[in-house]
Amino acid sequence: MGQEINPGISLAMESKSNFEFLKHHNELLFKLAETAERCFIPDPNTTLVKLRQLGEALAQNIAARVGIEYGENVKQIELLRELDYKLRLDPKIKNAFHNIRKQGNDANHQFDSSTHRDALAVLQISWALSCWFHKTFAGETANNFKPR
Repeated sequence: MGQEINPGISLAMESKSNFEFLKHHNELLFKLAETAERCFIPDPNTTLVKLRQLGEALAQNIAARVGIEYGENVKQIELLRELDYKLRLDPKIKNAFHNIRKQGNDANHQFDSSTHRDALAVLQISWALSCWFHKTFAGETANNFKPR
């Protein structure tokens, strides 16, 4: 059985991913999130790095939908600034993106200082951000979406 984590996160090696709904959008989004979950117990640092990549992939997916340029030469912070300018993001969404970015950067550059507490907090933020993304961009599929 899995260990329950609030809000709505369940960690279990044998259970389905908490991010299954991302498959509707893009296999990469799902794979990044699912890998972050699987790495939580053995390697919280990898969880943070994968969640940082998920945050980037979500931002790039949104940018593609709304006509904002992104790519190798566009830093994540610049992309988030452009998304906020164009979409007027709710402050909670904007803060979630930045928190994931900062924690992921720290994990990438200070790879021996990541804790399970840090990884869990960012996992929860990433799950909430992913739910927002799904509700916002899944169209009619999101009408019956109930995060577990």
